[in-house]
Amino acid sequence: MDFRYFIFDLDGTLLDSMGIWDEIDVKYLAKRGIELPADYQQAVTPMETYEIAEYSIRRFGLSDTPEELVAEWREMAGDAYRNTLQIFPFVKETVSLLYRKGIPMAVATSSDHSFAEPALERNGILSMFQAVVTAADVGKGKKSPEIYYRAAELLGAKPEEVWVVEDIPEAIETAANAGFRTMAVFDPESRHSAYSESDISIAEWQHAGMDPDKWTVHKEEQQRIKEEKWAGSKADLFVSSFEDIWKLIDERE
Repeated sequence: MDFRYFIFDLDGTLLDSMGIWDEIDVKYLAKRGIELPADYQQAVTPMETYEIAEYSIRRFGLSDTPEELVAEWREMAGDAYRNTLQIFPFVKETVSLLYRKGIPMAVATSSDHSFAEPALERNGILSMFQAVVTAADVGKGKKSPEIYYRAAELLGAKPEEVWVVEDIPEAIETAANAGFRTMAVFDPESRHSAYSESDISIAEWQHAGMDPDKWTVHKEEQQRIKEEKWAGSKADLFVSSFEDIWKLIDERE
C-alpha cells in the first residue's frame, strides 16, 4: 500500500518554538513563587492548552482559573509566534518538495490557530498545507489520537496511509497505536530521547537537503547519530536526509 500523506507537528518539529514555552513556564511559575519542577514540561507537552491549565492548578494549588492562566500564556507567547519564531533549517525546502510532488499535508498542533497560522504564514509554508488542526478543535491533547484522526479525515486519508512526524515520544506512541506510520524528528530543545514507537527517526531537519550525493544512508552516520543525539532510542532507522526517507519507504513497500 502506498503512503501518500503527511501530518506534521508544529512546535519542536517544524517550528523552533519550544524555547519560548520553556521561558513561559519558568516565568509564570516564578511569578507565583514556584520553581519549575524538573518533570513539569515533559508532563504537559502532549496536553491541550486547557488541560495544561487544569493540571497546573491542581498540581501547584493555584488560585487562578484555567481561563486566566491560558490568557496569561497567550499574551506571553503571542508576539513571538506572530513576529519572531522561525521554522527549522531546511523545513521549507522539505515541505516544498512534498508539495511539488503533490503529497497532501496537514499540521496537527497543541498550539492555537492564532499562534500556528501566523507563524506558518510568516515563514512562507502555510499555503502548502491542506489543513491545520489544533488540540482545541478536537477538545483533546495528543495523548488521544483524535487530532490525528481529524487531520487524516481532512486529507481524505486512512490512518495506515499517513506518516505522522513528531518530536515527542508520547505523541509518537499515540499515533502509532492509532495505526499511523510515524517519524521521530530530533529537536535540540527537546528533553526527550526515547522514541520507542517510531518507524523512522530524522536526525535533524538541516540534513533534509535534496543533494543526490547524500541519498545513501551510511552505517557510520547512523551510528554517530545514535550515539550523539539519540542515546536510548529504539527507533527502527536513523537517516541523514529526508530524501533517504523516501527511498527507504519505497524499499519497504
